[in-house]
Amino acid sequence: MRRNAFAAGRLLLGLLLLVPAALCWAQSPPPVTVTLGAGAVSGVSAQSGIDGPAAAPADAAPSNVRIGPGDLVEVSVFDAPDLSGRFRVSDGGNIDLPVTGQVTVVNLDAETAARQIEARLKQLDIVKSPGVEVFILEYASQGVTIMGDVKAPGVYPILGNRRLMDVLASAGGLAVTAGKDVRIQHRGDYDHPQVVTIDNVTVMPTSNPVVQSGDTITVPRSGVVYVVGDVGHPGGFLVENNNRLDLLKLLALAGGPNRTAGLNKTRLIRTTPTGRVEIDIALKKVMEGKSQSLMLQDSDILYIPASEGKYLTYRGIEAAIQVATGVALYREF
Repeated sequence: MRRNAFAAGRLLLGLLLLVPAALCWAQSPPPVTVTLGAGAVSGVSAQSGIDGPAAAPADAAPSNVRIGPGDLVEVSVFDAPDLSGRFRVSDGGNIDLPVTGQVTVVNLDAETAARQIEARLKQLDIVKSPGVEVFILEYASQGVTIMGDVKAPGVYPILGNRRLMDVLASAGGLAVTAGKDVRIQHRGDYDHPQVVTIDNVTVMPTSNPVVQSGDTITVPRSGVVYVVGDVGHPGGFLVENNNRLDLLKLLALAGGPNRTAGLNKTRLIRTTPTGRVEIDIALKKVMEGKSQSLMLQDSDILYIPASEGKYLTYRGIEAAIQVATGVALYREF
């Protein structure tokens, strides 16, 4: 009887010792299987202890970004740390690698540049089966220049595909006095630049092109015409769409001529390459539709003087009304 109780106790103790071991076995990770491709070299992982390629930097560029002059790239040659390092791309588009010498990488993406370096290593018989990775660390050339009448002109980084409206939004959008047409100059020969003009960007344009790194976007100032003299609201007015502005539309913006304005003495002052010229305008006939309206252009000044005859006439009428009012009040009292 005692022997049976002792055996049962030993069995229970064994079961209790097996439970923690089973729990530990259940929580342990499954075995990891790693398949190394051609050219892969050992790079010890601190967590798993499994050999594999070194991890890419967290700030590596997207695969479609092209390398340009001034960019900083990191070249990793597996099993050859002496051939690895960080290199600045020269103005000629080359990087100067140890032993290998200069390799042209400009206008290549990171993957293509890595294959280019591998081919160079094989050609010089430095590494039999090289494995190379290239990462773009700084994007000195991946920027677009925004100039002109925007809220925050400057150079903005651009990675991947960005469209015109996105880039303009990065610069704070158009200023109040900005023109409606935007010019995009692509990088290339500045003696023969390729310029694309986008019309009326204040609304969603029919063409919202992709902006490339190295492009220069210019937003010109809108044209301004001025109205001075005997009008309701003298001042400067923007020329819509950088085109010329109709005379009657300008008068409407300025609140129209006052009743004392000398319509037949209106003059247009225009700046030409040879200097300023003055053009007489029969404004009364234009307003009555008896004469063709004029088209005003940037920097034009429309001067509408006050008529002395009308001024004296209205002053006389006002004086007569005041006298008549005074006499009527005097009679009542």
